[in-house]
Amino acid sequence: MKGAMALCLKELVVDKFGEEKWLESLTCAKIIDEPILTPMSDLDDDILMRILDSVCLTARIPKDIVIDSFGEYWVTVFANRLYNAHYSGMKNAKDFLLKLDGIHEHVSKHMKNAMPPRFTYEKIKPNKLLITYLSSRNLMDIFIGLIKGVGTYFSEKLKIVQIDEIHVEVTFQY
Repeated sequence: MKGAMALCLKELVVDKFGEEKWLESLTCAKIIDEPILTPMSDLDDDILMRILDSVCLTARIPKDIVIDSFGEYWVTVFANRLYNAHYSGMKNAKDFLLKLDGIHEHVSKHMKNAMPPRFTYEKIKPNKLLITYLSSRNLMDIFIGLIKGVGTYFSEKLKIVQIDEIHVEVTFQY
């Protein structure tokens, strides 16, 4: 996983709970020395997930709420700042989600060791999309949180149903 995800989680925790809660979460995750993170640095998925679980414990917040908060923060604040050019011209959540695979391909093209998820799409109805999440990393919960964040960013109500381990159905409720 790229360091951008961990940087976003750190920024979210520090903004919402303070630096002390971030450090407490690292200790709870048994991370002695905070890794030096840059958006392009490599970070083992397990480390980020341990920190995420520790944030849940130290902040006493259920994991699904932390993941949804992360998804919203990533889309509306962090990625919007880091990858702003990719937001340009997007009119709605559906357009954004349909361009997500291309965004991942473009952003990771020159990143060493990048393994972003890939996506395929099937339009079921004009307002319904089946997204196939292609990744060996099994981070579907985070992907769903990010989809919710896209809905928040565009001020749209989305109905999101996980069909199985790799498929999500998104209904755009205009």
